[in-house]
Amino acid sequence: MKKTVILLFACVAMLLCSCAKVSVPGGGEVTDDNLTDGDSSEPVLEFLPFDERMPFTFSSGAGGWATELVLAPDGSFEGHFFDGELGENDEEKYPNGTRYVCDFIGSFYNITKISDTSYSLQIKDLECEKEEGEEWIEDGVRYVSSLPYGLEGKEFVFYTPDAPYAELPEYVKLWDYRFFADDERPEKLGLYCLYSVTGENAFFS
Repeated sequence: MKKTVILLFACVAMLLCSCAKVSVPGGGEVTDDNLTDGDSSEPVLEFLPFDERMPFTFSSGAGGWATELVLAPDGSFEGHFFDGELGENDEEKYPNGTRYVCDFIGSFYNITKISDTSYSLQIKDLECEKEEGEEWIEDGVRYVSSLPYGLEGKEFVFYTPDAPYAELPEYVKLWDYRFFADDERPEKLGLYCLYSVTGENAFFS
């Protein structure tokens, strides 16, 4: 479903008490050499520019799938991904369809200010509760453990609400489902945004 929704959208454009520590693509290998490998012109910061844990969502806005995470000022996060597929069913075993899911935890590091309204950061680690592909059936639904969609790659940019809208990456604007293609955009973003440079995916507060 999410692939169809993403294509349509582009055209018209907590959690874990224990963790199985299943590493997934996106987590960077951390060594003493790269703990401070941010922009050499700016110091690496300990905290992002907000005070309390904040929820973020990556979604098309049309329902069916989403990746939700709660981000702390120190860069740590926890979250949940789901993607419902009613058409992937078996009338006897799982008549209510299939749901791809993932509970995960992780953290960002190398927080570096790159402008008055943006910060670069990298995924330090990303771990899923279950192995990818693990399946189980509950209440007529087949659940399949998946990877957290939207957290691909290592490089991210964090934007504050004062970020000039016109200067944002194009895919930040495409994922901002507050507006249709021909709607007038504001001068400033108005939300916090976590943007995956590799995946070109945007989480909004």
